[in-house]
Amino acid sequence: MRIFRLILLLLLLIRVSSLSGLTRKEVSLSIYNQNFALVKDVRVIPLKKGINRVEFSEVPSLLEPESVLFQTPEVKFPVYLLEQNYQFDLVSPDKLLEKYLGKKIKVIVKKEEVIEGKLLNFERVYLVLEKEKGRLVMVRREDLRSIEFPSLPEGLMIQPTLVWLIDSQNKGKVTAVVSYITKGINWKADYVCVLDKDEKFIDWEGWVTIENRSGANYFNAKVNLIAGEVHRVEKRPPIYREMLAKAVEAAPPPQFEEKPFFEYHLYHLKRPTDIRDREIKQISLMEAHAVPFKKYYEYDAARDPKKVAVYVNFKNSSSYNMGMPLPKGKVRIYKEREGGMEFIGEDKIDHTPKDEEIKLFVGKAFDLVGERKVVERKKVGARAWEIKVEISLRNHKKEPVEIVVKERFWGEWEILTSTHSWEKVDAKTASFKVRVKPDKEEKILYQARYRW
Repeated sequence: MRIFRLILLLLLLIRVSSLSGLTRKEVSLSIYNQNFALVKDVRVIPLKKGINRVEFSEVPSLLEPESVLFQTPEVKFPVYLLEQNYQFDLVSPDKLLEKYLGKKIKVIVKKEEVIEGKLLNFERVYLVLEKEKGRLVMVRREDLRSIEFPSLPEGLMIQPTLVWLIDSQNKGKVTAVVSYITKGINWKADYVCVLDKDEKFIDWEGWVTIENRSGANYFNAKVNLIAGEVHRVEKRPPIYREMLAKAVEAAPPPQFEEKPFFEYHLYHLKRPTDIRDREIKQISLMEAHAVPFKKYYEYDAARDPKKVAVYVNFKNSSSYNMGMPLPKGKVRIYKEREGGMEFIGEDKIDHTPKDEEIKLFVGKAFDLVGERKVVERKKVGARAWEIKVEISLRNHKKEPVEIVVKERFWGEWEILTSTHSWEKVDAKTASFKVRVKPDKEEKILYQARYRW
């Protein structure tokens, strides 16, 4: 349906006039992994002496108006922001028809027939117009070729716009630094972990994925990524302003790097990039090669009574070209084989500081089987019990394996006797390390006492 020919011309003219004089010098984004971002938009605004009405367009539809901070740090004469309006009543066919209820419009239908009249009502199927002498006509929407309106109704915008009343004590151009928080921009980290054929080293790659659904484009933008859990309180403008004031003061570093920022970590991209609306962008974060790792097996009957879990463990150390604090994210794990590689599992890591261990759960071992059973239970006091537990571990592989067995306890407990050495991991966990030969079975038998 080819509707609203005149509208397109009007909107184009409005767009040009609303942007004239507002030259964007710089835009930067600090994106948090909680689906919001701090935007700093630097533009040149021409002002006359006295009261100015300024339209600041190309802002996102998910902007939080209470968070806007208007600053003129380099101004040579006093400039005061008197009033701010966030206008987001956007042009649409139904909005235009609604504004023109009771007013005259021109409708062009099939075969170029022109119908002029006062718009009385509109709905999904019909428009109702009153022609001269009170005659009514109903026009089916599917028959419309176009509708012509005399002008754009006051209050409708082609895009979300901040409208300011600014009192300037002189005439001239000022550089305005406008900061605000918008929802709808998010980022996450994803990692690729590739085990070599001999299962001695891994290659590690980190990628950043930025998704913009804020309703605005940010071209040639400086980008900072903030990793950490930032506390936010809704409907609290003072908190927004305090956060904005602190964030704007932080100067971006000259190259891509990670550095602490308050109690979080900031990742600065060394080059500007375009962040378009409704776009998912991936940027390489880091990579490391030949990182030594250890594969180990763990049997925890409380989590799975039959299966033995497989883990990959390595250190986030600068000794292996790592050592960068890693933001939380999903890890996809692959293993090289002759002629290619295969996907073997995936896990998630939390925010991981440098020099900390990374433990990845890969999956369940096919050829390893665990079994746990309580062979005896007896009451030995008013609030005490003793149990005997047997744990069987069977290895169907062609090589020996070492399996870490985790046992969970409650109350006050102690292991009285055991066929294998053990250590107390924490107040509720004991750990056994058991070596099982190929095609053999190994059994742990222990006796424990509980008190509560």
